[in-house]
Amino acid sequence: MSYNPPPQPPQGQPQGQPQQWQGQPQGQPPQQWQGQPQGQPPQQWQGQPQGQPPQQWQGQPQGQPPNMPPPPPGYGYGGKPHIPAQVNTAAILLFIAGGFGILGGLLFLAIGSLGALFVLVGVILLIIGGLEIWVGVALRQLKQWARVAAITLAGISAVFSLISLFKGGYTSFVGLAIDVVIIYMLTQKPVVEAFNQAGR
Repeated sequence: MSYNPPPQPPQGQPQGQPQQWQGQPQGQPPQQWQGQPQGQPPQQWQGQPQGQPPQQWQGQPQGQPPNMPPPPPGYGYGGKPHIPAQVNTAAILLFIAGGFGILGGLLFLAIGSLGALFVLVGVILLIIGGLEIWVGVALRQLKQWARVAAITLAGISAVFSLISLFKGGYTSFVGLAIDVVIIYMLTQKPVVEAFNQAGR
């Protein structure tokens, strides 16, 4: 039984180009190799998963275009800025201070029959309490003006607390401690950087 070797490619054919079998019309794509799925490109890299694009960068999320820049630091999922823990603490303290201010204002209004001064003080406390709560909400949204307003309100409140302490009002020590913590939290370097990034 004689053995006929397979036909050799013609001379001058470039290396790496699929062989053109004898009897195949010119311009027709080469035949599929045995065992190769229909429609699959012949130049599939070894070890590459089926259907995965070849130019996938290592560590790149699936489905993200290769030229998509990474999100700026300090931002979380969905483009929302990351809120530092110091900001949350300062906002909670502002909510507490604002709640006490509103309660104090309502108390002074309740005893307003003793004099117009009590009514005036009650209205001022209500305004300050509502302002502190409003600033606390804006603070968690990383509004730059809210940070400045919170430090200003805490500074003014700290001065009045010190005056009250010198007059013997030891209950003002709690308010002074809250004001000092608010100022300290909002002047930390990570907090300043977070507000600067959010304001861009």
